[in-house]
Amino acid sequence: MSLMPLRALATRWYHEVWNERNPDAIRALLAPDAVGHTEGGDMRGPEEFIAMFHRPFLGAFPDIKVSVDDVIALDSDAVVRWSAVGTHTGDDLGIPASGRKVTIHGMSWLKYKDGLIIEGWDHWNFNGLVTALTGGSGCATIQVEAGC
Repeated sequence: MSLMPLRALATRWYHEVWNERNPDAIRALLAPDAVGHTEGGDMRGPEEFIAMFHRPFLGAFPDIKVSVDDVIALDSDAVVRWSAVGTHTGDDLGIPASGRKVTIHGMSWLKYKDGLIIEGWDHWNFNGLVTALTGGSGCATIQVEAGC
């Protein structure tokens, strides 16, 4: 797999899954037996990813906008540095809506086979997000807009 298609595939994931809010893109880009490693534990396959992460996160941040800041691709792996901005207006993460606008920075390592993600590791501070949304100070990777 050449580097440009891998970069394009990684960028496509963030654009279609998050910015277009398209669960069918998850089914098209994630292998049926893919494993996703997150702070909250492992997820397997597209339907589990949708139920455990995609739907709740979009419910909590319906205006979320994800930017791909950089992609490094080599062989079957792509590392994506990303940022997201959104307003916490939904209770879907189990946290009462705060109305706070947040910026999240993170990185994901994606392993591909035959054009599909087969394994991924997300690294960002979910606990810092919870702290920031519940009135704490957050951390370096979670920024809450002042005056919210």
